[in-house]
Amino acid sequence: MKYFSWIAIVFVAAAIITGVFLVGSPTHQRLVRFDARRLDNLQTIQYQVSSYFSSKGRLPISLDEMKGFDGFIAPMDPETRKPYEYTVSGEMQFKLCANFSLSSNEQNKERYSEYASPYGKPSVSNWEYSAGRDCFDLKLEKAPADKPTYPPSITVTPAV
Repeated sequence: MKYFSWIAIVFVAAAIITGVFLVGSPTHQRLVRFDARRLDNLQTIQYQVSSYFSSKGRLPISLDEMKGFDGFIAPMDPETRKPYEYTVSGEMQFKLCANFSLSSNEQNKERYSEYASPYGKPSVSNWEYSAGRDCFDLKLEKAPADKPTYPPSITVTPAV
């Protein structure tokens, strides 16, 4: 009975250590979840900005201007509860910034490589980011007159 208890303790300890090694520490997983939420929030904002542009014919000056538009309330950073950075950089261009805990390379890279639009084709192609403050330059693209899209398609390039 004594040997069985020791074997069980060693087995449980080995299972815990293996789990932490394979999955990552709880702290690391928490950071991964925060970053996944940040990215999801930025993609929600870019979709809503695109929808706003389709409706109003211009970009909003700030995220506060979109409050209540189509039921939209701008999401906040899940860890700090601070708003994301949004700046207009051209007639059809804007920038979204967030503070990430980890780089996308430290996580499942394929998960962030493409955001699928509800309209079938991907609307952006590059949501990779670095740890710390990182920004995405987004540009709305008008569709040809014979193929209207709603909302306008968007291209994303990481800010340098």
